[in-house]
Amino acid sequence: MFMRCIVMFINKVTSTTYGNKLSAQKWHLLMTLIKGLRFLKTTC
Repeated sequence: MFMRCIVMFINKVTSTTYGNKLSAQKWHLLMTLIKGLRFLKTTC
């Protein structure tokens, strides 16, 4: 139930244009982080 409330809140926030911009930045950061971790894994 608590998780559902969080999901609903996130959906509410990301449904706005500002939220969309914010989530896009978050995804970009996440992808960059994953790429960085993969790079470290291959070099170390």
